[in-house]
Amino acid sequence: MVGRDDQRKRLVQDLTRSYSGEPKIIPIVRMGGIGDTFDKNDEAELANMLQKSLKGKRYLIVLDDMWKSEAWDAVRLCFPSENKGSGILLTTRNTDVAHDAGTKNLSLQMDLMCPDESWNLFKSVAFANEALPSEFETIGKQIADECHGLPLTIAVVAGLLKSKRAIEN
Repeated sequence: MVGRDDQRKRLVQDLTRSYSGEPKIIPIVRMGGIGDTFDKNDEAELANMLQKSLKGKRYLIVLDDMWKSEAWDAVRLCFPSENKGSGILLTTRNTDVAHDAGTKNLSLQMDLMCPDESWNLFKSVAFANEALPSEFETIGKQIADECHGLPLTIAVVAGLLKSKRAIEN
């Protein structure tokens, strides 16, 4: 969770807070990535193997980029329901999936960063423990703004600036 210390801390608290009953399911609504697909025949076999291997064990499962509630309904059957202390993190761009999947009050909305958050992340990556040269502040803020609040984009661009500065020195 690049540049999201507060949300990361909340996520860790939610995952480690005492909870009884079925495994915690914490949906994370976010922008997309690329998903994998499986052959239908393999799905049933994989589901069976997964349920057997998790039964009686404590686990943390991360499901990335869940698009449809129907897919979640099929996948949720893979996880034993009696495993107290277990958790499932589910990322999605679809708030309906998050609502259908989530344990009450545990959904986490990942919004774009505000300009101040963007600039602070940019500075921390590009300049780390160095003093910020005054000539970089104006252009640095403009560059951070052009990343449109996307933490990964900000970190990559700032990292490129840092490596370019290191090469030039």
